[in-house]
This record gives sequence, C-alpha cells and structure tokens, in this order.
Amino acid sequence: MSRKENRAYYLSRGLCPRCGGKAPVQPGRVLCKECQQKHDNDQKARRAKWKDEGRCTRCGRERDDPEKAMCAKCRKYMHDLRKGGAEYAKERRDMLREHGICTRCGIRYAEPFRAWCSKCQQKHRKETAGDPKQIARAKERREVRKAAGLCIDCGRPSEGKSRCPRCAEARQESVRKYRIIKRIDAEIAKLREESRRRII
Repeated sequence: MSRKENRAYYLSRGLCPRCGGKAPVQPGRVLCKECQQKHDNDQKARRAKWKDEGRCTRCGRERDDPEKAMCAKCRKYMHDLRKGGAEYAKERRDMLREHGICTRCGIRYAEPFRAWCSKCQQKHRKETAGDPKQIARAKERREVRKAAGLCIDCGRPSEGKSRCPRCAEARQESVRKYRIIKRIDAEIAKLREESRRRII
C-alpha cells in the first residue's frame, strides 16, 4: 500500500494518518490533536530556521529581496490567494444580501435593513461588549463617516443627516421594538409583584 493509499485509508475511517490511526482526527482537521501540535511546532521551527538562513519562509528557496520574508514566487502566490479570497468573499456577501440572508452565518434570514440576522448580531455584541479597541474603532469610524457626510451606520450618502433614510428607518424600528420589550418587561414585573403580594 502506497503512502497516498495509506493516508486515504485512515482518513476514510476518521482516523489520524500521521500516528497510524491511534486517535480520531479533530473536527475540520486532518490530524489528531497531538499530531497537529507536533506538525505546527515543526513548521514553526522550519520557518525560523529558513528565516535565519536568509531563505523564503514558505518554500525554503533563496530570497531575491533580503528585506522580504518570502521569495518573489511565493509573494505572488499569496497575493493572488488573498485577492481571490477577497473577491470570493465580496461575491458571497453580495449574493446573500441580494436574497436577504445573513452575510455572517449564511443560514438565517437577515433582519430588515440589516446584513446580519438577530442571532449573529447578539453574538457579535457579546463578543465585542466592553472591548476598548472595538469601541474606539467604532467611534472613529462614525466620526470619519460623519465628517465625510456619510451615514454613520452603513457609510452610504446621508443627504446631510447622520443616517441615511434606510438606516434611520431601521433605527426607529429598533427603538420601537426596544420600547415595546421594556414596557412588556415592566408589566410582567408588576404582575409578578402583585401575585407575590396575594400569596403572602
């Protein structure tokens, strides 16, 4: 059995091909956790060695420019890869937005006048809540857009206002929903308090 066939044999059974099937592969990976750690350490040591020797940190060939970490061929490959990935991501976002689907998860429908669904919005808020970098970045983005006469939410022309008509409508809808939820919560709390008093 060749090395390629041996690798395919273990992968078809969900086992790690590096350690001979002693452990299952990690979700979304090809190797088990231990072998993946060894592989990452080996790659890191190899790149450090190539860097010290003045070679390309990706393929090990001699660099044409000593100030660059990679050779010209690898730099072109990585540039094309990033460019292709960015173009694909933009096409995917445009397609999802056109069909009204969340551009983050690509599964649920997006909220009206928004690019994300409510679940992804809540998840993003929890991930960035209290993060000073995120707060500063958002504040700076709003100030730049406001100075340029653009909508502070989406960056589209706002006709001299802080928000474009679309985002202003979405903001009003969000405020309306928030007030309804607060009113319902207050009524529920009041009913609970009255029920508690009756029991006592």
